[in-house]
Amino acid sequence: MSNAVNSLRLYLPQKNVILITSTEHRPLNRTTCERLTMKTIKYAVAAIALTTLSFGAFAAQSVTEAQAQNMNKLGVVSAEGATTLDGLEAKLAEKASAAGASGYTITSANSNNKLSGTAVIYQ
Repeated sequence: MSNAVNSLRLYLPQKNVILITSTEHRPLNRTTCERLTMKTIKYAVAAIALTTLSFGAFAAQSVTEAQAQNMNKLGVVSAEGATTLDGLEAKLAEKASAAGASGYTITSANSNNKLSGTAVIYQ
């Protein structure tokens, strides 16, 4: 049984070419191409939406001192081994989320070839 690949080229006004391939056992025409494209777009949008919603629901957010005064202090987390300040903040946010915190305030950052730091976490 051979896996024949059907293809359809769409030429756009700006001389760009879109090549869409399919291993389906039916001819690839404009209608089939549009159906496959819409299905792909639908799944991609759904995946992005789910990723955004799940990340936003569980990630601890950096809070200001004023915001922290209206929250309950849970404790302190620390992280080490980051190579950038953004990396250190991401590690501290991950640990804060794992501890069940909804917010954190970074209290220290130290560098000795690798960054380390601490953050107070809040609920």
